[in-house]
Amino acid sequence: MQYLFQTPNVIYLNMRSLLSYSLILLTCCWISPVRGQSPSADSVSLPGIFDLLYAQDVAEITVKTNLSHLLENKRTSDEYMDGEFTYEYANNVVQTLPVKVKCRGRYRRMKCEFPPFKLKFKKDDLAASGLNEFNELKLVTHCLGEKERSKDLINREYLTYKLYNILTPNSFRVQLVKVTYLNTKGKPKKIKGWGILIEDSDELAHRIGGEKEMLMGLPDSSFHKENEQMAAMFNFMIGNGDWDCELARNIEMIRDSQNNIMIVPYDFDFSGVVNAPYAVPNSFIGQKSVRDRVYLGIKHSWPEMLPTILYFQEKKEEIMAAIQNADRLAITSKTDITSYLKDFYKLLENEEEARMELSSE
Repeated sequence: MQYLFQTPNVIYLNMRSLLSYSLILLTCCWISPVRGQSPSADSVSLPGIFDLLYAQDVAEITVKTNLSHLLENKRTSDEYMDGEFTYEYANNVVQTLPVKVKCRGRYRRMKCEFPPFKLKFKKDDLAASGLNEFNELKLVTHCLGEKERSKDLINREYLTYKLYNILTPNSFRVQLVKVTYLNTKGKPKKIKGWGILIEDSDELAHRIGGEKEMLMGLPDSSFHKENEQMAAMFNFMIGNGDWDCELARNIEMIRDSQNNIMIVPYDFDFSGVVNAPYAVPNSFIGQKSVRDRVYLGIKHSWPEMLPTILYFQEKKEEIMAAIQNADRLAITSKTDITSYLKDFYKLLENEEEARMELSSE
């Protein structure tokens, strides 16, 4: 792979960012914040549906819906289908809740045989089950029909989320799942696959202690500096060129109590670590391969960048151990990811090269 120098203030596009870029053209530099309603104190004191599934080795869930309609219209429809969500927790306790299911994602729903989904529950149904009101989950699904390849790609992306969990609690919680999809109309009647459940973004904001926003064109001073460096360095480490603070792409924005914007990255399938077969390099930032690393964060002076660099170095052993302990990851993938991240750490050890790539100096 290559390390490609990124000049400041470059606006770039790729196939996944064209829609986002059109939005910023329509809104000048700023758009109004989009804030969710603050949850009630009584509600958030309860566990959430994600909490019941979280921290299991592998959770088993069933999604029952009109799968035929979703698959036939995956590229164009944002329509929710009625369905049922069944899950198991707490020593074989099984619960079924009504759920609405729709396709999500701009790129994967175009390229994947099986699109990712959004699951939305009624808050009243959650309350009746003794759960809090955070009612939306993202489900990353198996993209390809090839069973073993799909399993490995899911586990590579799951590992990527878990690596960011190691670095900071200001990150999305994720849960590896085995999913049975039951089709209420048409064929096939049943599909099984691996997946990743991602916690509700409103629950993330509450957990961090902030308020969710959606802003474009923010000045650099708006961002929590250490947090922005953490997210940018992580994306550089995993070789992710598919994120952008200016366009608010593939990041969740959380305004903290000090009025700073915290960013939480997600959607890592275009990263070098995942190395999905459908991923394409972002030529607008100079990538020739999705494994080329380009630092897309705010460039600070070397002394300002150094604490983040040292922190990543301190976490090296824990990160490498997490790769080796990922039991469901193919051995070839473990070897590949380890080698890829070793190149990142070699860069950090070379001060001259690191200064050029990561700092404003």
